[in-house]
Amino acid sequence: MELVQDPGKLVQGITAKDLETNSTLADYFAANCPAYGVDTSQDVEEGDETEMEVDSTPSNNVRSLHAYLREEEGSKESVRLRQEDIIPGVIYGSDPFQSILSNDPTSKILVKTPLFQLQRELDRFTYHNFESRVYDLTLYSNEEDTEGTLHRVLPKNIQFHPVQNKLYCVNYLRYYPGRPIQIPIVYINEEESPAMKRGGFIAPVTRHIRCIVEDGVRIPDYVEMDCTGLKLKDVIRLDRIIFPEGVRVSKTVNKQKFLVGTVFGRRSEVGDE
Repeated sequence: MELVQDPGKLVQGITAKDLETNSTLADYFAANCPAYGVDTSQDVEEGDETEMEVDSTPSNNVRSLHAYLREEEGSKESVRLRQEDIIPGVIYGSDPFQSILSNDPTSKILVKTPLFQLQRELDRFTYHNFESRVYDLTLYSNEEDTEGTLHRVLPKNIQFHPVQNKLYCVNYLRYYPGRPIQIPIVYINEEESPAMKRGGFIAPVTRHIRCIVEDGVRIPDYVEMDCTGLKLKDVIRLDRIIFPEGVRVSKTVNKQKFLVGTVFGRRSEVGDE
């Protein structure tokens, strides 16, 4: 593996000095960026030349983020935080496994998340799919805190500046097994559709479906929708979606009225009359 000497090539805005002064950031790079040229020989026993592989995503497909407790309140303080590339937000919602109720005022926690953490995930999953991911958010009381508190969350209520298109606010909803999650829908076997082989396309009505993932089951990146046999003007419904084992559609979804989309003919080319 070719080593990268500039950490900014792996995570935008990060310098080598940041890794020297921030132990938490250095630990993150050691765990998630094996291509970065950091000497980890002291962690390998003498004579063990086996290459160590680090998987940043656990088997249940939950990724990691970190944030800090936010003492600053009000719009002026929020503006100042954004100027420092820190995004304000709130952790909210119930969690019956931890006896947390959303109607309890203490259940809301003010947080601030480093922009590079969020930008990394947005670049990887895009805006809409970012809200479909589950994260283990480590919440530190300050930059000197080395332990932190773990919260399993879903990013919610993502807001962008209306002109500059920069992140403005990211909140987090507590997640637990049984809480509905919006999972993206992807199309498979398009070559098995007579309409789509001739240039047809699906005009989507819904790009995500609300699902329940059972405890201990891997949270899927997406669910597949089978295009086999689709013809022109076919209306695609729930019966074509393939759900992995342990994943089921939420009770709040109307199974009779749910539409993925409709199949239409070849798109007109530029210049056609």
